[in-house]
Amino acid sequence: MSTRRDFVRTAALASPSIRTALAQGSPNDRVNLAVVGFHGRGRGHINGFAKVPNVRIAALCDADERLFPGGVAIVEKLQGHRPATESDIRKLLERKDIDAISIATPDYYYCVRK
Repeated sequence: MSTRRDFVRTAALASPSIRTALAQGSPNDRVNLAVVGFHGRGRGHINGFAKVPNVRIAALCDADERLFPGGVAIVEKLQGHRPATESDIRKLLERKDIDAISIATPDYYYCVRK
């Protein structure tokens, strides 16, 4: 019994246009990621996610806008494109092109203050 997957494979071998389409992949195969907080640990997030196939660091977000030039330079070096920058995470949440958000918060955010 032949499966649908077997049929597509066979058809792809026979058709150059299908073969080309499969080689290019779908836009859905790429994850557009935003990194929030990239002074310390967030740079580790950038370096790690930049190595993951089909992950594109599309945006950087931090309240300290002075960090943007350094973070943008790292992404440009690792992935070859300039990510967007944002100082307000709410604006990232509004963007339809962002698929995932990585948040690197400093350890002092975890304490409870009364």
